[in-house]
Amino acid sequence: MTDRELLGEYVKTGSQQAFAELVRRQAGWVYCCARRLVRDVHVAEDVTQAVITVMPLARGAHARV
Repeated sequence: MTDRELLGEYVKTGSQQAFAELVRRQAGWVYCCARRLVRDVHVAEDVTQAVITVMPLARGAHARV
């Protein structure tokens, strides 16, 4: 499945498997970006967790499908 299809599945059914797969695919990229910006491993980890759980994927996914 593509990321868009996984996101659609998550939005429609609340599938935890779809969400987990999206996190698996995107967390490394988010972490690398955060690490470059904040230059602190622990802060980058916190940023990554916040982006994944609080930001658009968890809250505004409906607008993206």
